[in-house]
Amino acid sequence: MTVATTPAVLAAVEKTALRVSLLLRAAIHPEKKACGIWSVAETAAHIVHGYPAFVGAFRGTIDVAPEQ
Repeated sequence: MTVATTPAVLAAVEKTALRVSLLLRAAIHPEKKACGIWSVAETAAHIVHGYPAFVGAFRGTIDVAPEQ
């Protein structure tokens, strides 16, 4: 089993984020369903809002607001 290092994981995330971004920007019909009931635009919004949290969690720097 190989253990990934922080720099390797962050580099992979950055590379993948660029590819996903280019794919989503190329969508001609962002209102079309992409993942289950979500449209391409809704899927993009989910990714955009989740990305900083996942990277922060991996780095150990995530700032989570308490539940209200």
